[in-house]
Amino acid sequence: MRKSIIVDSQGNPINTEELKTGIDEAQLTGMRNLWSYDSIASGLTPIKLAAVLEAAAQGQPHDFFTLAEEMEERDLHYACELSKRKLAVSGIEPIIESATDDQRGVNIASELRQLITPSIISDLIDGCLDGLGKGYSAVEQNWDTSSKQWMPKKYIWRDPRFLH
Repeated sequence: MRKSIIVDSQGNPINTEELKTGIDEAQLTGMRNLWSYDSIASGLTPIKLAAVLEAAAQGQPHDFFTLAEEMEERDLHYACELSKRKLAVSGIEPIIESATDDQRGVNIASELRQLITPSIISDLIDGCLDGLGKGYSAVEQNWDTSSKQWMPKKYIWRDPRFLH
């Protein structure tokens, strides 16, 4: 029996042991400190905003993500508009139907229904919706590795400022 291998988008094998460990989350102290960001919104000028946007376009989005968080916290109208959109999407109940009537299609749809349980899919959707104000979002997928067939166990939103 041949051992199955998980590969990345380039065809390189992925070390499955790395998939069993989570990304460190933000802490009150340490490298990923919850409170250790400088305010971008305070004293924001058109020149400073242009620099923040240019840096983000050049692949350095940390200040942009900080500004996006601050905007959502400080501007209640902006937060309300984002919230409306997030609630509109998160309120949609996923429906999975087989693309065909053959047994293979029915089996695939059945397996997908097992993966898309309301208890974990809502965390994935909510985490992804953080990207509405930032352009993208980061959600860590934790796996249940207790059986041969790995299954998603939990989705955890990660602050994108800690990924750059």
